Amino acid sequence: NDLSNLVLAESESEHQNFHKDLQSRAFDLVRLGCIEFNHATKQYFINPQFTINNFEISLGFEDVSIKQKKCLVSSRSEVDIVSEVIKGVFLSAPMIASCMDTVTNADFCNLLARLGGLGILHRAFTSDEAYTLECSKLLGEWRACAIGISNRDLELSELLVRAGANILVYDVAHGYSDLAIEFGRKLKKKFPHVKLVLGNTNNVGLLHETYDFADGIRLGISNGSACETSNTAGCREKQFSVILKHKKLSKEFGVPIISDGSIKEPADFTKAIAAGANSIIAGKIFAACPESAAKI
Repeated sequence: NDLSNLVLAESESEHQNFHKDLQSRAFDLVRLGCIEFNHATKQYFINPQFTINNFEISLGFEDVSIKQKKCLVSSRSEVDIVSEVIKGVFLSAPMIASCMDTVTNADFCNLLARLGGLGILHRAFTSDEAYTLECSKLLGEWRACAIGISNRDLELSELLVRAGANILVYDVAHGYSDLAIEFGRKLKKKFPHVKLVLGNTNNVGLLHETYDFADGIRLGISNGSACETSNTAGCREKQFSVILKHKKLSKEFGVPIISDGSIKEPADFTKAIAAGANSIIAGKIFAACPESAAKI
């Protein structure tokens, strides 16, 4: 009996050591990105984008083209491009002007709304009072304003909602953080009727962690013509690939994705939609319009 107990103890010890080693190797694979966690199903899965010996392919709009197929309409004017750009928000022209002080004042946002698009009012005002005053000038069904994620922005959001804003859009470079996620949950609990757009991100993890309260996700880091994030932080992934890897999850979770940046010509808008985006955000092409907030 003593001998059999000793053998059993050694067997259990080996079993425990084996599982500790297996757990350690599994965590290594998670850190490498080979395995990811699905917060919806509470299960781990192998990341199809990961390869051991190669980097992920990063494609921009300039790297891809649309393949020709047979045309079934007699005129391009027959094509309907109405899109749900944010949960419950449909645009006949799914194009959104970026929240930059050289692009979107209230007048330009109102003009875009009349044309079927959307403008996000920038937040680079000298005071909260000046910002809320400009917000009160927004017309139309959807009135979108940019916010940060500090404690002060919670108070500012309340002022903006009182002034008529019904869409709040994150305006931060790194939108995939605990701080950004916790702030979003707090904001959505305070204003459940207000649409909330999170971002910016290149990582599908943000969608996994916020699909239960987010009304939209801004995709893309450092692809805008005026963005310096790549220069200062070294963080960038080309836009077509960013959209493509979010496409399936976006449809599964029912959260619209907005392609933000890298629009240099009309074809880029087309490619973004083809990759799976519900809409695009652009800055420079809108700033060039004589009606924009940019100085002539």
